[in-house]
Amino acid sequence: MSSTCSPRCANPPAASRPGRRRGCGRVGFAPRLGALVAVLAWLALGGCSEPQVDPSQLGVRELTEEELAMNAALEDPDLYAPPEEEPDEEPPFQLNQGAQVSILGYHDFSESRATDMIIPVDKFRAQMQAINDAELPVISMEEFLAWRRGEANIPDYSILITIDDGWLGTHTYALPVLQEFGFPFTCFLYTNYVNIGGRSMKFDQIRELIEAGAEIGSHSISHAAMTRRGNRSEEAYQQWLRDELLGSKEWLEERLGVGIRTFAYPFGSYNNAIAEMGLELGYEALFTVNGSKVSWDTPAGELGRFIIHGNHDGNFELATTFRGRGALVASEMVAGIGDEAQPADQADSPPEPRIRVWPEPDSLIGERMPRIEVDFSEFTDVEPESLRMSVTGLGPVPLQVDDAGRKAWFQMPYKLRNADCRVVLGFERNGQRENVAWRFRVDPYPLYLGDDGVSPMAREREDSGGEADPSPAAAAVSGG
Repeated sequence: MSSTCSPRCANPPAASRPGRRRGCGRVGFAPRLGALVAVLAWLALGGCSEPQVDPSQLGVRELTEEELAMNAALEDPDLYAPPEEEPDEEPPFQLNQGAQVSILGYHDFSESRATDMIIPVDKFRAQMQAINDAELPVISMEEFLAWRRGEANIPDYSILITIDDGWLGTHTYALPVLQEFGFPFTCFLYTNYVNIGGRSMKFDQIRELIEAGAEIGSHSISHAAMTRRGNRSEEAYQQWLRDELLGSKEWLEERLGVGIRTFAYPFGSYNNAIAEMGLELGYEALFTVNGSKVSWDTPAGELGRFIIHGNHDGNFELATTFRGRGALVASEMVAGIGDEAQPADQADSPPEPRIRVWPEPDSLIGERMPRIEVDFSEFTDVEPESLRMSVTGLGPVPLQVDDAGRKAWFQMPYKLRNADCRVVLGFERNGQRENVAWRFRVDPYPLYLGDDGVSPMAREREDSGGEADPSPAAAAVSGG
């Protein structure tokens, strides 16, 4: 075996030369170890790059091809590189079919005038502020339709704002408020009231709404009740319906340069045949004035809206009250049944009449089976037979009215278990339908009591000799 050494160490030290140890009959472990140590020391001192050592003398065997391949693999620098981060896999899309949408329907706006169809701008701004403060999302019609098609999700609870007819007040008063809050909205126009002067919007003003993000929908041509056939023959009636639906759609699309995908029935007047025709003619959604929230599976031809009145808050409160969220506003016409009215001779202006109720608005009661009472004696124009009441968890309930026709009540048939209870009272005054609403809470402590369900405050009243009935007007209402 030969090797090339550096000049300064042409010959390895004797101690590094393999051989037999004197006096030893065989090559053992100690000689081999000593030789190895000598070789390593020699290399450390600058010895040959390849020491003249027979591997067999050191007990070292040659590596197999498999072991050489493994060593080569271990020397691969990529083996020790940090693993690349794999992108997070997006979960599969799942449609929120449990979402609910309250669709608000407005008509006209004014500086201060308030009627069923006209809302003062300050009140409109206050309602938008209430929605904003409650962090209720306001979605666009595009978002609503995408959700209905199953293409995108919306929040669990949301608001959709619509405005009917095309009154100038929409541009003058509503648009600045909606822009202030950044709320999208939809404007339903009937073509006979577009760009005709007076209090109607001009084309340029409608285009400003579109530029501000508004969706435009159809409200027919004539704004006539679509279920009224009149003197038309069946053939003429069907053609008229088609014109009202399709003719208005094409007219708006041509003049405004936008797609018309939605329709609002004038006066909410429709039937199944009209709804089916609207869908066949290319509308994705048709809206009524039925005061109900919209879910994902509500039929596309009968989507409910809450028509918001300018002179009372009942529908706005119903629309903006979602399960577990509470109401946004209290009805101005409702007061506690024990509240005293302000004497007219001591008031700066004649006091507004109010409906007195028990349980009182926003009160906490201990009775789990309360009698809900209404005293509308301050009103002389309420028609008692028109009274309708709905209660959380029960829906419409039967009312009893006293002989004078000025007070009504409903006895809860079983113990309330929900902590929050809402009551909506509807009635007619001078031929106009109105609604008021309020809520009360049930003391949760009685839920853990016995079957009598008596709360600590009710028991305290009884022990002190007070009336067991919580209402000051109970005797009068019951006729006692």
